[in-house]
Amino acid sequence: MALLGSSVFSLYTYGLFLSLYSLVRFLDENPWNLRRYSRLLLKMAGFGALGIAISFICFIGAALHILQSPRVSGHVGYFQSLRQVPMFGLENWSITRASWGVPYLHLKTAILRMFSSDIMGIGVYFRGWYNYLEAPLFYCGLVTLLLIPSMFASLDKRRKWLFGVFAAIWVLIVIFPYFRYAYNLFAGDYYKTGISLIVSLVMLLYGLRALDYYDRTPSPNVWYLPASYLGLMALLFGINFPDRPGIVQEDARLSVAVFLTIYAAFIYAMRFPVFRNIAKLVLLATLIVEVATFSHTSVNQRLTMTNRELAEERTGYNDFSVDAAAYLKRIDHGFYRVTKDYFSGTAIHTSFNDAQIQDFFGTRTYSSFNQLSYVDFLQQTGVISDTEETATRWIIGLRNRPVLQSLCSVKYNFTKSPAAGFYRIGFDSIAQFGDVTVERNDYFLPLGFTYDKYVSQGAMMKMPGLMRRLIMLSACVLEDSSVTMAAGLDSPDPADTGSLYFTGLPKGDPVAIARFHADIENLKQDTLAITVHRENHLKGSISLAHKKIMFFSIPFDKGWHAKIDGRTTRLHRANFGFTGLPVEAGDHRIELSFEPPFWRVGLAVTLVGLIIYVGLLVGYSRKKDKVQLKV
Repeated sequence: MALLGSSVFSLYTYGLFLSLYSLVRFLDENPWNLRRYSRLLLKMAGFGALGIAISFICFIGAALHILQSPRVSGHVGYFQSLRQVPMFGLENWSITRASWGVPYLHLKTAILRMFSSDIMGIGVYFRGWYNYLEAPLFYCGLVTLLLIPSMFASLDKRRKWLFGVFAAIWVLIVIFPYFRYAYNLFAGDYYKTGISLIVSLVMLLYGLRALDYYDRTPSPNVWYLPASYLGLMALLFGINFPDRPGIVQEDARLSVAVFLTIYAAFIYAMRFPVFRNIAKLVLLATLIVEVATFSHTSVNQRLTMTNRELAEERTGYNDFSVDAAAYLKRIDHGFYRVTKDYFSGTAIHTSFNDAQIQDFFGTRTYSSFNQLSYVDFLQQTGVISDTEETATRWIIGLRNRPVLQSLCSVKYNFTKSPAAGFYRIGFDSIAQFGDVTVERNDYFLPLGFTYDKYVSQGAMMKMPGLMRRLIMLSACVLEDSSVTMAAGLDSPDPADTGSLYFTGLPKGDPVAIARFHADIENLKQDTLAITVHRENHLKGSISLAHKKIMFFSIPFDKGWHAKIDGRTTRLHRANFGFTGLPVEAGDHRIELSFEPPFWRVGLAVTLVGLIIYVGLLVGYSRKKDKVQLKV
């Protein structure tokens, strides 16, 4: 439980499974007794709580990260749409619509991938439902599949009902999407976050009990075996796609059939005592061959990049972007962000995290749970959809958004294409590395520039997305609850502020460009002179003739704290999701620092948990020694 604590959703999915599993195991080994079962649950809950306590410093951060993400705290999650799915509707009701027009593709994928992970293709060549990683992945050995029905031969009537109902729960979850969504708290259409592994564990449990039955019983009931063999062969060869040949890999299907036949023959031979040991050796040898065969296919018959390609060739993440980023670090020691009009990754999905790999600050990102304030900013300015959940994970960044690039301290652009649109006007080519051109933004605004005007967010919400972007060139947008901190500053009419830009700037109108240049220069008059910059710490100084609002293109987060001349000052949410700080006239030293919320509490709980755990181990060891001495 301690190891699961750093992943809150995994803690939930596997914790729920363990609760069900504990009830089944208890009823399997004991007659029903509420007091004994309650005692078992209390022990499990206590040790589970201790496990969470040990990892609480990780747990609290992961929990806040999820709770404060767009998929939970935002309004684009799948909760409402998934709850509306008919309870006993089949895959055609799936929210992902990932069946590509093939009837019952999801159900067929779930069945076929019990036989082999690669029977419907490997990696990018996968032709089943959804994709290779997120589709049902139930393969856990062909001998397991063959043995599962035989387990019921070893059970009395009560246990047959018990294990039958337990199996039915997971069959229900696989067949009907609604129950899978419910198990995942209607957060998404997932198998990879637990269900694939859990179903495989249940299958292994049943298969191992059946193997134990064949091994220990002098005359086992083998009539389940031919029924299982024939049923599996019927599923293996009965599922076809006449309209779309090539979905099922015929060589994989033939290999599965051969292995199933060998397993069936030698499991049947185990009923004869004289052949039992030989049969077990053959089963073990066949199992090794099966694992080697299928693993070799999974690992080697997919798209890969070799060490030589990564180290020596200008391909993938080792393209000329690396040289361009290194060049900028040599010539510019300040803070800046970079955009790219291409992707360096070579996978089937485009690479949104190039900045993290190639070591520069960017605006594009992929994460299951992106930062809520940054997503709010992109939604409110019309960069991404405010109704599409996928857009909050695959964040496209500020490419082709010159106004927002200036506001967010984008100073450079990496491109492999001829300059077009605003990039011909506002960017200058300064270096070339292979096929990558480095361009510098003539309208760059440094981190920590200042406004002398503001508008309320309530008034801005009446404006279209483009107008909102343009207004931020001359006035800081503040939430209605924060406008009091801007007392004494002008508050122009938002409609008048952006009217000149609205049609002129996108068309490259000279008057609008001149106004754009003037507004940028005005914002650059008073900026923070940064002396220390790290990802969680910022220091600098500024001198102001009159009160202003300092703007940081740092997504607003309660973990950030500010000090002005050593005095703690409240930070405010500004420009739809970033950070603003009111600064009075005069010379000031400004410091921003980030501390993960509740990390001190998390550390304290973790230390207490570890002390209790060590104490329990010591106590158990002493008790064991006393028992041995008595013996």
